[in-house]
Amino acid sequence: MEIEKELKRIYNEVMQMDMLELKRAYEEAETEEELELYRDLFTFRLRQRQKKVISRKEFVR
Repeated sequence: MEIEKELKRIYNEVMQMDMLELKRAYEEAETEEELELYRDLFTFRLRQRQKKVISRKEFVR
């Protein structure tokens, strides 16, 4: 249960970050693990935004 709460907290924090903050964090990463984490978070946020655009009714294919 504690892990779930922590993951939800982290998820909410990441979703509140804008793309420039994630990009800046990626550029300032000091380890390979940090680079991978911020790259994955940036990609995740980008996919979330793409899903919103695609799900709009006015989206033309």
